[in-house]
Amino acid sequence: MGKTVVAAGAVAITLVATACSNSTNAGAGSSPGPSSGSGSNASIKIGVNEPFSGPFGFYGEFVANSLQAEADQVNSSGGILGRKISIVRRDNALDPQKAVQASQELANDPSVGLVEGPSFTSFFDATKQIYEQAHKVNCQVAVDGTDSLKGLKYAFRANQNAQITSQNLVKWLASQGVKSLGAVYQNDGEGQSFNAELAAAGKADGVAWLGNAAISPSATSHGTQVQAMMAKGAQAIFISNNSTEAAVTAASAAQVGYKGKLVSGNGLEGYTFLEGAGDAANGAVLSANYLGYFTQQSRDQWPAAYRAHVEQVEKQYGATTGPKSGVKSFKGTGTAADCVFLWSEAAKKAGSVDAAKVVSGWEGLSFPASKMPSAVSVSFGPDDHEEWSSPNQMYVYSWQHEGGKWFLKQLSGPAS
Repeated sequence: MGKTVVAAGAVAITLVATACSNSTNAGAGSSPGPSSGSGSNASIKIGVNEPFSGPFGFYGEFVANSLQAEADQVNSSGGILGRKISIVRRDNALDPQKAVQASQELANDPSVGLVEGPSFTSFFDATKQIYEQAHKVNCQVAVDGTDSLKGLKYAFRANQNAQITSQNLVKWLASQGVKSLGAVYQNDGEGQSFNAELAAAGKADGVAWLGNAAISPSATSHGTQVQAMMAKGAQAIFISNNSTEAAVTAASAAQVGYKGKLVSGNGLEGYTFLEGAGDAANGAVLSANYLGYFTQQSRDQWPAAYRAHVEQVEKQYGATTGPKSGVKSFKGTGTAADCVFLWSEAAKKAGSVDAAKVVSGWEGLSFPASKMPSAVSVSFGPDDHEEWSSPNQMYVYSWQHEGGKWFLKQLSGPAS
């Protein structure tokens, strides 16, 4: 899932400036770990700063479900250094002011050891300094901006950034003989990041970049923008990583008769894109993490930790089915579970929940795909807080509609 349907903009920037000026600063050389008034064995909290209400409320629920499911697994094995994990939710309702307020509250709560969110590039960019000033370890699962983590000590990212997504996608397009690529996307910070990365990837792989026909988040049709790309001869169009906006673009492309490829990032996974786009989603291509759940691959072929997490979420929270598409989706997301797994392993490695020591422990972690809930091999370092550091870790899928059923077909992926 990639981006928000509202602009945080100057409002959030102003709010975060005020919040940071009021933040409880741990001070240079100090990195307090989470604590509680009830002793060293008190629970340690994960704060979740996501939308739990409104049209994107389901997303916050999915993230929190995976966090809780993985926390339960850690707790069943003794917790983190003998301390149980508990989850605390803050509903930002996809509102920039509420996201800043939640970040401030969680960052300065000494019982919180890890914060997840806020998702979406503009929201995170507007709040990240709150976490830095408070020395609060945070893990992000839906922040696409390539440089969003630049210069940050306490932030880690569990999703693919715009650079990795673009390189993977353009490499695949070039292998299919595509020579030109444009975009129909918002011209916000995330859109601009994708524009730059797609242009660079296109230059490297011989795919001409045709620019972006900008859209408004409130528009109900993107036909004019698609036609602008058609006039430029775009053989492929990169559409929003937001499933709602992408569905509008796909439907508009079908209406104006576009015959090229529609491509995007992992925002197109799951049923929400299909519900909005309908038959226009058929053939849409996405660059993403491992998504075996939506393919026709049998479960016994899934990587072990991925399967275990999916089935744990299904057991605890069930699955949801798109009323129009019939696509089934488990109510979770593996990248959120990654955050819990990696944080707990980092604390164990450090022998402490002190923030600076956890960061150091995290920077020394390395795991094969079979051990990770999202099924990606990882290796961190002092200058690398990215779970995804190469397009070679990623997959390319396309949505297919055959025999009355929707499924993802794998087009490329990491070498086995």
